Amino acid sequence: MTPEQLKNSRFNAFSIIEVEKGKKVLIFLCENKSMADNLYDLLSTNNYKLTIGVGLKKNYKFELDFLDKGFKFQYDTEQTTGSYPPLLWLANQSVGFVTTGIKGEGQQRYWNDVYLPLIRPLMN
Repeated sequence: MTPEQLKNSRFNAFSIIEVEKGKKVLIFLCENKSMADNLYDLLSTNNYKLTIGVGLKKNYKFELDFLDKGFKFQYDTEQTTGSYPPLLWLANQSVGFVTTGIKGEGQQRYWNDVYLPLIRPLMN
């Protein structure tokens, strides 16, 4: 993977939704559809480790490590469980799927509705 391909696979936001009763999905949101598709391809074809950390201000952090590729993404959010309660689903490991998408206008989100099993994230 080239540095340019890596750059075109990054996410800059996230969302956690319940798509149906008991089925919760972590969505990595990218700037555009091409970037979302690239990241989805990486997630679906590579071994990865997702580590979720909590910063000093109780904000959540994601580290997505592609084990076979030797690179990782880190994203520090400004979100806490108080400002974004669905983070509690990650903390209690009830999120079972992951996908990618893009942000739309305002609060709108668009995502790939083919969900990948989420490899159990490590809480740090």
